[in-house]
Amino acid sequence: MAKIYKISMYIIDYNGVYNNSHEFVEDITGRSDCAVAAIEEKTSESFQWDDDLLINKINCPIEAYEKYFE
Repeated sequence: MAKIYKISMYIIDYNGVYNNSHEFVEDITGRSDCAVAAIEEKTSESFQWDDDLLINKINCPIEAYEKYFE
């Protein structure tokens, strides 16, 4: 039986592997039996990664991620 999952997520590309979210989605779909039907894409400006950033912590609040899109 088929299902559709709607997922909102923040993907942190701290090594700069992907140029955009579409490359990430292509990577996921290439490794699974899934198809992505639609993407709403937002990308933050580039920033210096640091292990002490709040977004590198478990249970980080969504507001901390949203700060990078203001």
